[in-house]
Formats: sequence, C-alpha cells, structure tokens
Amino acid sequence: MSTSATVHFMDKNNVVEAIIYVHSDGYPEGLGDEIKLFLDEKVKYAPEELRFDDPSYLAAHFVCWKLKQFGEMYDEENWDLKMIGVAPVMKDPGDIEYRYIMKCYSDTEKPTVVCQEC
Repeated sequence: MSTSATVHFMDKNNVVEAIIYVHSDGYPEGLGDEIKLFLDEKVKYAPEELRFDDPSYLAAHFVCWKLKQFGEMYDEENWDLKMIGVAPVMKDPGDIEYRYIMKCYSDTEKPTVVCQEC
C-alpha cells in the first residue's frame, strides 16, 4: 500500500499557491528526507537562482527534481511518468497520510517545512 502525501507551498501571507500530490513514500523518512535533500541541493547547485520566496516556482522545481531522481533510478527508455505519482492538485485528496507545509517566506533562506500526520 502506498503512503500518499501532499506538499503545500505557502507564500509569506500564508496563502497556499501550489499543492503537489505524491503518491508513495510520503512518510517523513521518505518524502520528508527528499524535501530536505531538494532544498540542500538547490542551495548547493543553484545559489544564484534560489527564489525561495516564490512558492509556484519552487513547486515546479520540486516536480522537475523528483522526475530527475526517478529517471536516475530506472532505465529512462522504459519508465512511465504515471509511476512517479506527482501531480498538482487544488486540495488534499482523501487518501493522504501526511501533509507537508513549506513556508516560502524569504528569497535567500530555506523555507521552513512542517510535517502534519493526517
């Protein structure tokens, strides 16, 4: 059984600008660690283009990063995009077990991430 989760990308006014649904490995030791790695790698490899205060931009980069991670795990000629199970949504689906709130308040400081068990 999959452990589904969502990641809410929130602006400095506490408005959710993007929600990404992740179909599996949504538990803190899975998706939680991936979010931390994503933010660390963004600081390391793209310090001139952080834009941590732009939730929509950050959400798009997170999806691209997840696709890259997935592609490295599988033969790129045979993998199916449906398997990654990452999609934008308007609200939390009923099957999520975790919700991550990414507070995108500063351009240069990593967002604060809070994990909520649903």
